[in-house]
Parts: sequence; C-alpha cells; structure tokens
Amino acid sequence: MPMEKKILEITSGTLEQFEDETLQNLEKIEKVGEEPDKIFFEDPTMFRKVLTEKRQELIQEIIERPPKSIRELADSLERGLREVHEDVHLLEKYKILSLNREGNRKKPRIPYDRIHIEINLPLDHKTRPTPKSTINKKG
Repeated sequence: MPMEKKILEITSGTLEQFEDETLQNLEKIEKVGEEPDKIFFEDPTMFRKVLTEKRQELIQEIIERPPKSIRELADSLERGLREVHEDVHLLEKYKILSLNREGNRKKPRIPYDRIHIEINLPLDHKTRPTPKSTINKKG
C-alpha cells in the first residue's frame, strides 16, 4: 500500500467560498479517504502578511536544503538570525512548519509533501481564472 502524501492547502477568500469548497471536497475526501490540512484566511491582507515573499523563500529553502538549525537557515538565506527566528516561529504558529528539537538546536521542517496555495479574489467577473501556486517537496 503506498504511503499517504501529506498535503497542506492554504487558501484566501470569502467565508462563503471556503464553505462551498469544503462541501464540494467532502465527496472527494470520502472517495479518496484523505483530507489535506487546511489554513484559511478570510482577510487577503492577513494572507499576504503571513505568506510574504521572504517567508515563501524560507519554506522553499527548508524543502530544498533541510537545515540543522535556525541559524543555519538564516545563513543559507543570507538574512539576520532574529528575522528568520521570528519568521520560523510565526510559520510554526500557523502549522506551516514544525521545529524538531535535537539537543540545543531546533531543526525547522516542513511536515508536508506538498503545499498548495490558492488566492481567491472577489471579482465582478466570474470568468477570470483564480491565481494558484504549489510548492512541492522534493524526494
């Protein structure tokens, strides 16, 4: 039996959109038997505050080159330790990453095989496509 892939879905949109998507996904979940972890932002401003470009780079760096510590992550990103430390703890708060303690070190890890990011913007025209982005974990 193949190992289940762990997926995180991060979405932004109206509460009504989230409820509609959840109802639509119930049938898929029943058929497939797995439900992705979800983070929902009703406020697009908060979505942008949490998933800044720098934080997305941080997530990608952890996926591509898993660091042994937050300090090593800061060095590889060529950013200040304090900034990276704050970003790591914010992303941990939202359960986008986890910290594994090894001795005095905290190793940042992305506990997902795939992160799917979707931004639903309220538009007057229903014909425009929804911007989507996916971060895939290597390996």
